[in-house]
Amino acid sequence: MGETSRQQLMNNSRDAVNFKFVSGVSEYSLSLRLCQMRALSNELRIIRQLQGWVKSEACA
Repeated sequence: MGETSRQQLMNNSRDAVNFKFVSGVSEYSLSLRLCQMRALSNELRIIRQLQGWVKSEACA
């Protein structure tokens, strides 16, 4: 096995590890963002329910 091909193999495996790490991080941050959006929509729904409750209380 020549020196150049061994170097190439090492570079390839390093790229693969880097890619795996980066895609893992982006996947993690994406799921985190989805969680935040879900929490936000829950908060908005609660606020809307409270507003509706306050309005109905004011009308009653």
